[in-house]
Amino acid sequence: PDPALIPAFNELGKVIARIYPGDVIGFQRRAGSDYYAVQGTPYRPPAFELPVIYEDDHMAIVNKPAGMVAYRSEESRSSGARGGGHGRDTLLSTLPYVLKPSTIIDNSDSDDADQTVTLRRPQPVHRLDRPTSGLMVVAKRKAALVHLSQQFELRKVQKTYMAIVNGVPSHRDDQSSSEWHTIDYELDGKSAITEWRIIRTVQSLHGKDGQLTLVELKPKTGRYHQLRRHMAWVCKTPIVGDTTYDGADDSAMR
Repeated sequence: PDPALIPAFNELGKVIARIYPGDVIGFQRRAGSDYYAVQGTPYRPPAFELPVIYEDDHMAIVNKPAGMVAYRSEESRSSGARGGGHGRDTLLSTLPYVLKPSTIIDNSDSDDADQTVTLRRPQPVHRLDRPTSGLMVVAKRKAALVHLSQQFELRKVQKTYMAIVNGVPSHRDDQSSSEWHTIDYELDGKSAITEWRIIRTVQSLHGKDGQLTLVELKPKTGRYHQLRRHMAWVCKTPIVGDTTYDGADDSAMR
């Protein structure tokens, strides 16, 4: 076509934008023939780097940075990126840019055809809080999504976290500080169990009693903010930077 007749698009449209007579609306899609691009993946590059640790045709493992939201909230889906939404700056929206499409050909003639299809976009099978960095398991095919999700649901997957806490966690006097300790403390009326041990303690001018501690944590149940609440409420040493359960005290962050 005549280049002079091609309209100049100088504004990124949003769901909440008004449309007026004479407006020209265009849809931009990444060039390429890979599966995710063909399905209409949003064209704007992701705002985060997302390292891929492992990948095959069925699944992948990525290293989520702190500050990245895993999923787009329901509010942001209905109201755009405004009002507290995260727009496309989420792990879910970034995955198609960093992962390769599965090369397995879908078998529509199979008796279990629904389980043998490639997902429209890679799907995380578990969550990590926004402030938390760490490995996340991602499914690329329907069967992988089902089986991996079941393993997390049935607690067959063992999770390990590292955290810096404000002070030195309290423990029984008859136990060494380097031993594994167990917290069995109900949260929201449900059983909640966490195993933890001290890795290292360092002096700090701003830490509780002048100390900060690196701890290893293994949740045996999956309650809401379990590790954060157990460390703050039971061990009396909130995770550094956790203003929700640290009484908004950010002195240790200095």
